[in-house]
Amino acid sequence: MSDHDLPALRARIQDIDHEIESLEDRIAALRVDREPIAAVLDAVVYPVLSLPTEITAHIFTHYVDSPHIGRQSSFRDGTLPLTLGAVCRDWRQISLFTSSLWADFKIRAPPSSAHEREFEVFFALLQHFLRHAGTHPLRVFVEGRLICPSPSFNTSLDCITRIQSVLSPYWPQMASLDLVVEPPSAPFKLMPRYGVPALRALSLQSSPGLSDWRCGDVHELQDAPMLCSVSMDGLSMASVTLPWRQLTHLEFGSESMYNCLAILCQTPLLENLRYASLSQRPIAGSTPRIITLARLCSLEALEQRVEPQEGIQRNCVLDYLIAPALTSLRLASTTTESVSAFAARSNFTLRHARLRDIDEDNMFRFLKNQPHLEDLELDIDFWQSGCPHQCIAQVARELGTNTTFLPNLRTLEVLKAEKHLGALARSIAARWRGELTGVVPLRRLGLHLTEDAEKSFVAVLRPLMRIGFELFLRAPDED
Repeated sequence: MSDHDLPALRARIQDIDHEIESLEDRIAALRVDREPIAAVLDAVVYPVLSLPTEITAHIFTHYVDSPHIGRQSSFRDGTLPLTLGAVCRDWRQISLFTSSLWADFKIRAPPSSAHEREFEVFFALLQHFLRHAGTHPLRVFVEGRLICPSPSFNTSLDCITRIQSVLSPYWPQMASLDLVVEPPSAPFKLMPRYGVPALRALSLQSSPGLSDWRCGDVHELQDAPMLCSVSMDGLSMASVTLPWRQLTHLEFGSESMYNCLAILCQTPLLENLRYASLSQRPIAGSTPRIITLARLCSLEALEQRVEPQEGIQRNCVLDYLIAPALTSLRLASTTTESVSAFAARSNFTLRHARLRDIDEDNMFRFLKNQPHLEDLELDIDFWQSGCPHQCIAQVARELGTNTTFLPNLRTLEVLKAEKHLGALARSIAARWRGELTGVVPLRRLGLHLTEDAEKSFVAVLRPLMRIGFELFLRAPDED
């Protein structure tokens, strides 16, 4: 490089320095412009990030829905609290320290064919839930099948035993336990026997089709002073000894009438009773004593119909019950002589009723003696009557002309009542306008109608709907 190039280089450096100074001045000006804008933005507080921790935790409890551990039974299965922890650091901390998020979950045991890694993840996740639940009362659902129509879904006995071992230290804080395990002997392998002082609800379920599988010894649950609700299905109540006398809620199915009556004799505090699909055998010999359930307020009796046999005494559970405090009754497939006799014997004041598969004459005899009834559902599709449309015609006639027929009825739901809808609409209008002295207006009507019948019926009742009458409609095949 020659000496002649040096002045040019010095001039170039000077130009660069001037350009740097100019840019630095521009950057400084931009920083000044940025400061008030940033201050405004910093003053904006996003609600989701500014909520108190307690409020955020409460919102989380509504988001987390039936979290499951193990295999999914459907694509709708649960929303894990782990999802919340993946959003941000704050939410992770809140979710981890909100014990209620981890205290209510479902366990679906992996099949015996699962890879060892799947078992490791399963039990690690179970331990994670229990650890973060802390001392919060637990609500646990366990499903496992030692025998299954599809062998690939069978759960090994070792897995069931290990689940029981993991849960054992937490029995003292177990508030609700729901076991759905096959065969019928399997739930007892998971059921605690001691140290469940907080347990309030227990459900034991298995497959009724496996009822021939013998449970063996009677299993006893001790030290459960808070237990008040029991549900059993698919296995016999004779297979377990529970503190029956303290129960307020009892539900069972696939049970013999003998066992049913034997248990009901031990439940003086019962308030809610539901039984279905009884494996009935007519009771021969001496008549069982009448059982008074003085506190029973809700009863669902979904019995199998048993044809009367000569020389065999009554074979309906209602024949042996008295329930003077009953306010809600749901009956299906009940022997026709039993309903009215049960009502007369109990002398209850009924407020809500659903009647299904009861013959027409007996049904009306029963309803005429229920002046305090407020809500009524009639499943006409299953009545013994050969012509259900005649039944709805009689209902409509009685409602529109008889002041003593259901004078306090406020809600009525009827299945498949497409004929005589005009008469029903006129009866509703008569009650709504106060044409029947001492009768309250029928304010809500539910019907199962086809689309064409729906349009015509809505047109008739539209004037009443404008002034407060409620009409809700369902398709005939909708449950």
